[in-house]
Amino acid sequence: MIVGLNGGQILKEVGSRFDVWAFFEAVAEKLENDNLGSLFPLVGDRLYKRYVALEELEPTKIEMNEIKSKLLKINTKNWLEKKIQFAEFDKKKSRLDLDGKNLADVFKIFFDGFYETYDSTVHFYKEYGDYIPLKIVYTDLPYYAFDKMRPLEDYDNLDGAPFWLRTPEPPRNLT
Repeated sequence: MIVGLNGGQILKEVGSRFDVWAFFEAVAEKLENDNLGSLFPLVGDRLYKRYVALEELEPTKIEMNEIKSKLLKINTKNWLEKKIQFAEFDKKKSRLDLDGKNLADVFKIFFDGFYETYDSTVHFYKEYGDYIPLKIVYTDLPYYAFDKMRPLEDYDNLDGAPFWLRTPEPPRNLT
């Protein structure tokens, strides 16, 4: 399953579920003392598990900038190798830069995808006055269509793993 960032008029593929999970795992483990969302609540909760609301867009970008800055200083080898051994990792399907010198390099595709989706979301809202929330979704059909039809209240009321990390299923309004 491929996962991507969606917002505005763009759907940007960023990698497998493992690739995206690994990004958030790195943030939690390396920057937040294994407590995802404790220092970066918009990235660690809103982006990871829900969607980024209009008023949260700029603060989320600021958090992503800070995360990137901190991950630039962290060597990858030992951490990444441990994660690859214990998770559903397929090197052929991964879009991570496994030769990156630091964790920001490893997750470059996620950062680039976030910034591109952020720009599209802001532009679409300014141009058309319609806010299409930035969120993480499956990019494979029909699961992408399911995510597009899922009501935002499903994200707001979500307990447990995010939808993109679960086995794909139609949203409750289709069943």
